[in-house]
Amino acid sequence: MKLFSIIAIGIFAAAIPVFPGQVGQNTPNGYEPGAKVLLYGDKVNVRDQASPAGKVTAQLAIGTEVAIIEKDDAKFEQNGYSENWYKVSYKENSGKSGSGYIWGGLISKTAYTGDILNDGVMDTVLFGVSGFGKESLMFKARLLQNGKLVSESPDMPGFQNVLGMGAGVEYDVLIDLQQKIGFKNPADAIHIVFQYDACDVLNGEIFLLCDGKKLYYVATLDSFGNELCSIDYKIVLPAQGKKETKITVTKDEELINEETGESELSRVTEVYVWDGKTVKKSK
Repeated sequence: MKLFSIIAIGIFAAAIPVFPGQVGQNTPNGYEPGAKVLLYGDKVNVRDQASPAGKVTAQLAIGTEVAIIEKDDAKFEQNGYSENWYKVSYKENSGKSGSGYIWGGLISKTAYTGDILNDGVMDTVLFGVSGFGKESLMFKARLLQNGKLVSESPDMPGFQNVLGMGAGVEYDVLIDLQQKIGFKNPADAIHIVFQYDACDVLNGEIFLLCDGKKLYYVATLDSFGNELCSIDYKIVLPAQGKKETKITVTKDEELINEETGESELSRVTEVYVWDGKTVKKSK
């Protein structure tokens, strides 16, 4: 029987990529010691112990960079979503430095900093868990400019946790910005990639657009592979200079007959239209 690999728009590989502008990365084991990460929550309490009962020693603003010292064994659950506490070091806007404990649910799973539209404005995109949906974790992206929140995406479905719905995000989570796209109405693409290198586990991405002022959710796209089935996807964006409005997503599913070894391939094509104000799936 043939073993299929999972490939989605050329992102997945044996080594975990690091994209330009990416700040921090959740891994299947959480955040690694020494990693620099950004806070997804605002007015985040830093405590003197890994517990909501710990004394608050500082309060940090959304987007603040902190350094992971270690992951604590203690966990905290909110609305059914469980994450570890982390000991971190930080530097406040006033210049005061310190260390303490922050709940992992208030840390961005990944983030981006840079000039998204090459317009001279430095942007920060944060990405974190917003809660649970019917079938998966739900996520939100937040756009900051000059340290202020200017846009927040709607709740977006992500991926079933590898170890169960009560666990944290058991994936490598990365962010990739795709610029110089030929949209009639200027916007760039943001790919939030979920990667877990194992058969029978969903991988894929949450796909958004950003026009420099607002974040727009397009779709959550899955890929999957084992000995009998593979699901891949491909995103086609208009090339620079085209001045188009359409995004085309092709989804291929290949099934293997275990007895004959023959394969059956099916393809579904979806078209999304970006009109400068909304992203809508074409009927």
